[in-house]
Amino acid sequence: LVARASAEPRLATTARIGLTGPAGVGKSTLIDTLGQHLLQAGHRPAVLAVDPSSRRTGGSLLGDQTRMPRLARGDAFVRPSPTRGHLGGAGAYTLEAAILCAAAGFEPVLIETVGVGQNETEIDDLVDLVVLLLQPGAGDEVQGMKRGLFEHVDVLVVAKADGPLLGVAEETRARFAGALRLLRGPTAPSVALVSAQEGTGIAELWQVIEAQLDERRQSGAFAERRARQRRAWFRNGLVAALTRAVDAPGGLRE
Repeated sequence: LVARASAEPRLATTARIGLTGPAGVGKSTLIDTLGQHLLQAGHRPAVLAVDPSSRRTGGSLLGDQTRMPRLARGDAFVRPSPTRGHLGGAGAYTLEAAILCAAAGFEPVLIETVGVGQNETEIDDLVDLVVLLLQPGAGDEVQGMKRGLFEHVDVLVVAKADGPLLGVAEETRARFAGALRLLRGPTAPSVALVSAQEGTGIAELWQVIEAQLDERRQSGAFAERRARQRRAWFRNGLVAALTRAVDAPGGLRE
């Protein structure tokens, strides 16, 4: 089914956007508000929300739809899925699910990772654009220059920029914008202020995302990134198949 879906011409241009960040930063709330903006603009978004699984029971809450009440009731597709022990912030078959969503006519495809740390960068192998959310007051200039996830970010969003946190959010944006210029130079990502509760900064955030996607499509970087991701997908699938063979009863035989 995935192979048939991959032959759909629309897959070449349908954007996959990853939204990642630490737990509690407000990813689901932002997606709910951003999704409403996309629907009003004539898009039909799909949301793949990845939920952590318990190492003890294997179960997952899968409650992301409760944080996206407006989007879940609209024409969007919202699907929570468990990690099932898969590390890196996404699920083992998140890319395949994104391909099916795009083939079904949804666009863009938004992938919400579980709460991640600085070393969890797998989302970069799944999407065309990585959006990282931070809390107001999240770290300092040194934090913004650390390697790992910050090297893969395309758009940095300081969320919850409203009320008494607005001043702190503005300071956080200034600190990280400066740090990322030192870390990445001319490729430093845009840093945006957003309040999902008040709806401020949402339209501007989408304009930044669209502009980056358009520029990459025209320059060829979009297609190059997709080619790299296909190689990573094949490599990861091969490793997963070998792991299952080793873990199966009897394991691999000589």
